[in-house]
Amino acid sequence: MTIKNRFPLYKFVQNIITSLSKWHQPGTIYLLFGSLLYLVETILVTIAFNVPLNDALAIAKPDSTEGANLWARYLTNWTLRNYVRTILSLGQQHY
Repeated sequence: MTIKNRFPLYKFVQNIITSLSKWHQPGTIYLLFGSLLYLVETILVTIAFNVPLNDALAIAKPDSTEGANLWARYLTNWTLRNYVRTILSLGQQHY
């Protein structure tokens, strides 16, 4: 798998470095916690769930029964994971 958009990873690394360099300042724990939420929602959920679903759908034959079943599962699973990413993304914005 190739990561095409590296901005989320850069943001995560930047926030971790900032958190560690300003550890003595009040509120730094919130930046660290928000960064970890960002890691989970943006990178891990996408890599673990959404990319494999996209890859499976890309090779399926759309006019086959298997393709139709895969599409039905895809809609349910991908949408659920996208909601998880959205909710966690909103949560990390507050930290």
